[in-house]
Amino acid sequence: NPRLPPTYVHTPDPRPISLSEARISNYRVDHPAGYIDHGGSTVVFFDPTGQGDSEQGQVLGISPQALEDYITAFDFLTWMTQRIHDFWDQQRTTIQQAFRTTFINQALISLKRGSLTRGTFDLLVDTLAHPAPHNWRSLGFFVQGALIDAMQQQYTGLLVLEQPGSPNVLYQAGHADAFIEFADDAALKLHLSRA
Repeated sequence: NPRLPPTYVHTPDPRPISLSEARISNYRVDHPAGYIDHGGSTVVFFDPTGQGDSEQGQVLGISPQALEDYITAFDFLTWMTQRIHDFWDQQRTTIQQAFRTTFINQALISLKRGSLTRGTFDLLVDTLAHPAPHNWRSLGFFVQGALIDAMQQQYTGLLVLEQPGSPNVLYQAGHADAFIEFADDAALKLHLSRA
């Protein structure tokens, strides 16, 4: 290679890597450069111990180049997206029920601590029992990370339950008082500006 000086030497990393690491690191077959490697080779092997010990493993009839070609052609994003969709389809009801239960427990704590009235607690439980996505709003803030960055919407784990004729209820993920009731938008904005 005319771009490399004649004194350039590259030795392939002798450390074995797992198939997962190869996929994540976008594996490429590593070749020696600057010297003749007599008897050196890259092999694909099955290691039942999971320790990367080629002596304990069984060499497979797969060439490293075939493995590289497979990893290059493999559409990981599509595969992972499908796995996530399959998982959600199987576990949706369980996950939603767990969130509902957690929200109701947090609302009960907020009721006992005085940040919710009984009427708002009942409204919240009813809303969680019969979910309607238009009742909840996700609050975010515009943040500029650097001088050259554009303003970006950052969501911070804040939800607001709004229903006509009822107080607004703020949900703050991770706070001791997860649910706080506000008479109107002005009180909510005042709380958020101080928090």
